Amino acid sequence: MKRLIVFCEGRSEVNFVKNLLIPTFINRLIVIPETLPTGNTPCGGDSKGGWRKSGGYDHGLKEMKNLANLHRNDSITTLFDLYGFPSDIPCFNLAQGICDPLEKAREYEKQLNADIAEFNENIRFFSYIQPCELEALLFVDPEIASLEMAKDDNDMKRIKTDMEAIRGEFPTPEHINDDERKAPSKRLESIIPGYRKNKSGRAGFSWRVAKEIGINKLRSECVHFNNWVSILEDL
Repeated sequence: MKRLIVFCEGRSEVNFVKNLLIPTFINRLIVIPETLPTGNTPCGGDSKGGWRKSGGYDHGLKEMKNLANLHRNDSITTLFDLYGFPSDIPCFNLAQGICDPLEKAREYEKQLNADIAEFNENIRFFSYIQPCELEALLFVDPEIASLEMAKDDNDMKRIKTDMEAIRGEFPTPEHINDDERKAPSKRLESIIPGYRKNKSGRAGFSWRVAKEIGINKLRSECVHFNNWVSILEDL
């Protein structure tokens, strides 16, 4: 079977790949997640991942090139959030004028693809950036999300109601605001006591929520995500 390397922004993305993408493609594609190293820890090590605060894109691009050299015979993709993407990407100023988060994500993907192609045009690389965060996927089904993250029945009802209200403000979950106060994870922090983006279980993003919702429903609600999974199917 063909191999696909998924260059992940952090641990949440790695867990998503392990628990949703790998089972989905288990009989068709070997899917291997690698973590973006912030420091000197190599890809696939114990690094929690994430972009460097300074020169994040240049550092990330360097790591992607190193990864591409290691996997010349494999396909490579990414799983990065649009929210918090490094501002040193060359198309940053252009992207700031784009209102639609899906179009903005595509502009960043276009830049990433071009930079890798310039490095080596023979590498089978196609980037993916999630508008606006992976946590946006929890808003596909507020009932399932509230069941997973609530402490009791009253808590569940309140979380479900609040999440439904947020979801109702936007065309799709992928359109939920990406600013530092209203990004999906920030909204969850405001309605779920003890929620923390980079923790597991009830304390943060849980792959269990996305797994319970199911990849087919995620695809039906999230156009950009669906297009990416369709590319994976074509492999």
